[in-house]
Amino acid sequence: MAGIRSAGEPIVGRARRGDEPGRDARRESAGDKLQRVVRGQSVLRLRQPVLSQAEAEARARAALAERAEQFLSGEGESLGLPEIRPDTNVALERIGTRFSKTYYVEQATHRADSNGYRTRFKVKETTL
Repeated sequence: MAGIRSAGEPIVGRARRGDEPGRDARRESAGDKLQRVVRGQSVLRLRQPVLSQAEAEARARAALAERAEQFLSGEGESLGLPEIRPDTNVALERIGTRFSKTYYVEQATHRADSNGYRTRFKVKETTL
C-alpha cells in the first residue's frame, strides 16, 4: 500500500508470510507453499491512497488476510446440525491427516423436507 508523506516520501505498508490472522503455526500457509514452489519471495504490490503508516499497514494486513482465506475452501453436507452456523468453527475429521482439522464456517444452509433435516456448509482455512 502506498501514499505520499508531506516530505514526498512514499508511505509503504507491508504484511509478510506468517502474519495471516488465525494461522495455525504448526501448519503451512499459502505463503509457505508458494515460497517453496517458486523458490523465493512472492510480492503482491497494490497501489491505493493512504493517509498514514498505520492505515498502510492495516490495508496490507487486510490484503494478506483476504488472499490467505482463499487458500483452502470446501463444502460439506451432514445430518441436520443446528450448531453449524456462519462465523463459527467446525472440526472436520476422517478426511485425511492433512485436511482433518478445524475450519471456519463461511456459510450454512439448514433444510428440512421429506428426506429429513440436512445441513450444507461452506468452510475456509488459511493453512494446510
